[in-house]
Amino acid sequence: MEKQQEEVKEELSTYKKLSALKDSEGGKILITSIRRDIESTITTLTASYLELDEVRLKALCAKLDTDSSMLMVLLNADKNKEQAKEILKSMTENE
Repeated sequence: MEKQQEEVKEELSTYKKLSALKDSEGGKILITSIRRDIESTITTLTASYLELDEVRLKALCAKLDTDSSMLMVLLNADKNKEQAKEILKSMTENE
């Protein structure tokens, strides 16, 4: 149980840092930039998917996946932080 609590505490620490980054001026700039990159990639995909070769299509899809995942990590930081707090609270109550 101790090991699990330590893992949850580490996750909570990570989510707190991500939440702070998201709320900072730099984090807001980063989020805006990622959103623009996603929009640009979608525009490229939808405008030229008929002409693009398979390698380029896969590369654009991989970029879209990576950018979307990064955005979700930042945008879900607060929710994940709260969930980690709840999990940690329930673990300590059950001892």
